[in-house]
Amino acid sequence: MEELEEYIAGYVFGDGNLYYDKSRRAYRIRMYDASREHLIAIARIICKLYGVKISIYKRKSENLYVASMYSRAIHRRIVELLENLRDNPSIQFIRGLFDAEGYCYIRQRGNNFDIEIGIASKDIELLKKVQEILKKHGIGAKLVIRELKNPRRFVGYIRVYGLENTCRLYTLLNPLHSRFYKLRGVCPPSPEGNSANWPRNFGRRGACGSGVHPWNRGPQ
Repeated sequence: MEELEEYIAGYVFGDGNLYYDKSRRAYRIRMYDASREHLIAIARIICKLYGVKISIYKRKSENLYVASMYSRAIHRRIVELLENLRDNPSIQFIRGLFDAEGYCYIRQRGNNFDIEIGIASKDIELLKKVQEILKKHGIGAKLVIRELKNPRRFVGYIRVYGLENTCRLYTLLNPLHSRFYKLRGVCPPSPEGNSANWPRNFGRRGACGSGVHPWNRGPQ
């Protein structure tokens, strides 16, 4: 279960937020994605972990979906995980980051492929740690830092090039997001490790609707 929590923490850090809603006196967790299907998969994981249902809706005039829930206990748990994982990122945390903020480019030229997988973040120190972890797994990752204006800030990019490097990364992380599906025919994920199918069987009908889950008690 801890691996699932680390994945969710990575996703929230990459494309979500934690907020105390004063008007409702409640702790809110939100996650964002252009893919409703991916947020449904996230909801299934949340359901499995905490027995909590998530509201998913589309923002008006935007190609963006929002997954939202209120829970003081889950809010506190994610904050606790982030305090550790930002300094000591795990593979599942990195997996969540890539599903939230990653990208994948692939172009075939005859029998050859031009491939790049990457991720962007304003947390440069975290990206440096991710780069070191990937290096330990034999994955060459380039860290690029760019200065943006209005307002002035720095954004970092982890960029992984080439068939061998990208396949190693894909096999290591086995990302869940559909943006990475195009890599399946090029470098299929390893059948071993990384709990390749762990989100697939979660969230069956009724899983969040029966009984009282310990994470769903008390102030929400």
